[in-house]
Amino acid sequence: MIKSKILVVEDDSTLLETLEDVLNLHGYEVYTSTNGLSGFNNAQRILPDLILSDVMMPGMSGLDMAEKIRNEDKTSSIPFLFLSGNNSESDRIKGLTLGAIDYISKPFSMDELLLKVRNVIESRKELVKKIFTTNTLPISQTRDVSFMKNLQVVLSKQLNNSNLQLDQLAELMHMSPSSLQKNIKKNTNKSVSRFVREYRLKQAHQLIKNTNFSLSEIAFQTGFNSLSYFTRSYKGYYGQSPMQSKK
Repeated sequence: MIKSKILVVEDDSTLLETLEDVLNLHGYEVYTSTNGLSGFNNAQRILPDLILSDVMMPGMSGLDMAEKIRNEDKTSSIPFLFLSGNNSESDRIKGLTLGAIDYISKPFSMDELLLKVRNVIESRKELVKKIFTTNTLPISQTRDVSFMKNLQVVLSKQLNNSNLQLDQLAELMHMSPSSLQKNIKKNTNKSVSRFVREYRLKQAHQLIKNTNFSLSEIAFQTGFNSLSYFTRSYKGYYGQSPMQSKK
């Protein structure tokens, strides 16, 4: 039986040795690196089924390593699990944008880690099986799904910001404006402005259906600073006015 390959990148030698021993004991083929640069080089050579990586490391960080790995065709779809004692929102968002499956906070439960590792490995096996049985790639790839989920998280926090512009959104996504435009176009076939507007309208629709807020309140809560523009946009998207939806 072919063992699933896991690359562990961790600068704490004690934790690295523990992870190697535990993962080996559970039937995985384990490779190790003590820094991001070594991790990047090993990923190119090994092509692991999963990369388990610390975030903060001397030299090249786990996030920088992930970005380099994502930019290489042969390693771009390898899933990541990040281990981190630094759970800042900006780092989590950047990691998720780069395709991380999850963050595991240090100190962590080994049982939780093993469960997440198993789930990721099994999901990857199903993905590979689907590719070979259908001879086509599934629409939802790990990196694209992570990007879209993260984009919606960011937009939900900026929902009432009527002044949200491309540059600010790109900064919040830890991407260049051109990269953000390219990724949104690739995943939705829409421009950034259209995608953001339609996201706002969908949130407004839910508020109309499920709350007693006035239309003016809903418009402002979803980033429209003009009720008339909100009404026109809503009708153009849903084919009926907000008032008709409210009935």
